[in-house]
Amino acid sequence: MSDEKQAASDLMSGVDSRAAAADILREWIETGSFPNRQLDALTKDRPFVQEVVYGVLKHLRVLEWIVRRYAVQQPPPDLEAVIWVGFYQLLYMDHVPDYAAVQATVAVPSRNPRMRPQADFVNALLRRLQKEREGLRLQFPALPLDVRESHPRELVARWYRQWPQADVEALCAWNNSRAEVIVRPRAHRGSIAEWRAQMVAAGIELTPHPFAPEEFFIVPHGWTVPDLPGFKEGLFTIQDPATLAAVRLLDPQPGEAVWDACAAPGGKTVLISERMQGKGCLTASDRYADRMDRLMENLRRLKVNWVDIRTVDIRAAKLAGLLPVPAYDRILLDVPCSNTGVLRRKPDARWRYSDDRLRELVQLQSEFLTLCAGFLKPGGTLVYSTCSLENDENQGQVQRWLARRPDFKLKDETFLFPPKTQTDGAYAARLVKADAVV
Repeated sequence: MSDEKQAASDLMSGVDSRAAAADILREWIETGSFPNRQLDALTKDRPFVQEVVYGVLKHLRVLEWIVRRYAVQQPPPDLEAVIWVGFYQLLYMDHVPDYAAVQATVAVPSRNPRMRPQADFVNALLRRLQKEREGLRLQFPALPLDVRESHPRELVARWYRQWPQADVEALCAWNNSRAEVIVRPRAHRGSIAEWRAQMVAAGIELTPHPFAPEEFFIVPHGWTVPDLPGFKEGLFTIQDPATLAAVRLLDPQPGEAVWDACAAPGGKTVLISERMQGKGCLTASDRYADRMDRLMENLRRLKVNWVDIRTVDIRAAKLAGLLPVPAYDRILLDVPCSNTGVLRRKPDARWRYSDDRLRELVQLQSEFLTLCAGFLKPGGTLVYSTCSLENDENQGQVQRWLARRPDFKLKDETFLFPPKTQTDGAYAARLVKADAVV
């Protein structure tokens, strides 16, 4: 292929990837969709598209701030998404040449009949940002924290009431940093040293994670998970060390009856399974079929084939008839939450936050606690956990519930604050029912 044809081919590939990113963002603007689901469906250029989509969502308020300076009126969603894609590349993707960012992004509206009249407008905005970029960057530090670090104002205000200013600033910066790929080798499937040697032989230098350096390892950038040695064989899981917190408190034992009540995508289920050594009754359930599909896919890859998997709504009228046993020794309840502890991995979740939604979640969590508690044996352990940083969903939730349930006692709790633990944010509380042997 000639150099000219190769350049044209590269440009078209670049246009396709930027069009894909803009389309995901447009749908998110219009419907509040979950970008990760559309990213999962991509078969081409996913790493680039994901970097752009998540990067835009992490720096959205800065991008909006610039659009307001440059445009007299707010552009319609499809055009605004294209502008965000271009602005993000010019401001934050230093490895992308300016000419490629501008040409490939402008080509998106140019080849779309509906947006074609606006291609020159997009080109003018990108050229202006290219020219004024350094001056704008000098203004960023003077912007309010919620703007310069792109978080909802009411969420930042809430955090200021909970923690010192330095902690809030560190948390916002953490949420906008690049999330690592973290893997956990499964010791019972072979020697961890041998597995690490396979990685080294493949040119992959793993870094022990500071939170659990013997169990979790950070994969260097540039590697996709399916290409790692042992992926197809199920020799490792992909999960953050924060998942350990709840399972450690649960402390499942071989031969027990254990229920992972909100199990998908299955990271904690696998940890529980290994601790139970395949002995006993382990039920893994979730409400939504698409989430259960992912759970089952993960368990198949990891060759965990003894778990009793159920698609179950905890609020179902006849829940007892949907579970394999009448009562459990241990229950893990990893409740639906605001996700404020995982905004680095799920940047779109920050834009779904509102105080009203938080109140709805708190009510749901309390309901789930009461329903699951009814399936716990006397003396049994219930671990309540979230990936939230909000007191209302964590310590506050547990204390309010315990005030109504004298038959339960709080035995232990854990809170992980991301900038300090270098993990996802998480909370877990070990609640023990009366007549426990302590």
